[in-house]
Amino acid sequence: MAVNENRFILAQLNFGENRVHFGGYDDQLGLEGALPHLLVDTLFSAICHGWLMTYGQDGLDTLLEEFKSALPPWRMSDGFPYFLEKNRATVYLPKPAGPLSYPNPEKAEWDSNSKNKKRLKKARFLQAEDMTAFLQGNFDTELLDVYPDLWVEATAPHVAINHGVGDSEPYSVNYLRFVSGAGLWVLFDLGAANSPWLPKLKEVLKMLGETMGLGGRKSTGAGRFTLTWSDESADARSLLEDIEKSGLSLSPLIDEFQLLMSIANPQPSEALKLKQPKTAKYQLINRGGFHYSLDPDWPGLIKKKPVAMLLAGSVIKGGLQGRLVDVTPDLETGKEAPHPLYRYGLGLTLGVPQ
Repeated sequence: MAVNENRFILAQLNFGENRVHFGGYDDQLGLEGALPHLLVDTLFSAICHGWLMTYGQDGLDTLLEEFKSALPPWRMSDGFPYFLEKNRATVYLPKPAGPLSYPNPEKAEWDSNSKNKKRLKKARFLQAEDMTAFLQGNFDTELLDVYPDLWVEATAPHVAINHGVGDSEPYSVNYLRFVSGAGLWVLFDLGAANSPWLPKLKEVLKMLGETMGLGGRKSTGAGRFTLTWSDESADARSLLEDIEKSGLSLSPLIDEFQLLMSIANPQPSEALKLKQPKTAKYQLINRGGFHYSLDPDWPGLIKKKPVAMLLAGSVIKGGLQGRLVDVTPDLETGKEAPHPLYRYGLGLTLGVPQ
C-alpha cells in the first residue's frame, strides 16, 4: 500500500452475539429504530468518556484542545459493515450521493427507471469492488440482490418503572445483531507514521469494548465488542486492503473529487463548496441529543444545540476538513455551563478515481 506505514489504520469491531442499538441520523428513529452503522460523533463521544476515565480531566482537556487545532490527533470514519468469509474480506462503503458521470446515455435512462431508483434509494452501502462502477454510472443495481444479509433486527419489550408516580409504562427497543463473520470497521488517519496518540487510542477503545460498549442501551450489555487492528491482525489488514482495491485513494489529490467517509460539519470557509452543484453532491442531516451529568453545576438533563451535518457518502471536490463544533446550550438558569460540549464534525475523505 502506497501510504506511510501506520498513518492509516483500521479498527475491526466484532460484536459477536452481543446486540447493538445505534440511534438515527436526526433522532427521528428513537428507541424503536436503529442504524446498522455507527456515526462518528457517537464514537468520538464514547472515546472522550473513555479518555476521561483513563487519563483524567487534564488528559481529556489536552485531547480536545488538540482536536480544535489545525492538526488534530487523528481523523476517523463512521463505523461501516464488513463481512469476512474463508477466502474473502468484503468492506462496505457508504453509497455516494450520486454518480459523477453517465458515459452511456442509455445507462442513465435505465437508472432513472422507478424500480431501479427505489432499489438504489433503499441501499445504504456498496461493496468496495462496486464503488468505481457506481461513481462512473455503470453500476448494475441487480447486484444489490445478491448482497448477503449482514444483520438481523429484533424488537425487545421493556418497562419504565415510575417509582410510585403513575403507572409503569411499556416501551419497545429495536436492536441489531450482526451475523457470524460480520461487524463494523473504522478507518483512522493518524496524520503521520508512528503517531504518539495511537497507543492511547488503542487502550481506550479496548477498554470501551470490554467494559462499556458503544451506542445505546449499554446498561443491558448492548454494544460490547472485541477489537483488532490492521497492524496486528491479518483479517483487519485484509479489510484495509479491500478499501484500496475499491479504486478509492487513501491519499487524495487536493483538486480531485473526494468521498466523505464520516458525517462532518464544514468550516465556514468550506461552505462555498456546497453551493456549487458541479463541485459537491451531498445530503444533510440534523444531529441533536441530550447531555446528562451528575455534576450539580449542570441542571440535570439538558438538550445540546442541534447542528447540521453532511452525511457520509457526500462527494466534494477538494474534500472537506470539517471541525469540532461547540454545541454547549444556553442554560435557562443564566449560569455559564461548567464546561463546553463538543460534537465531532471533522471530515475523513477518500479520493475518487477520475
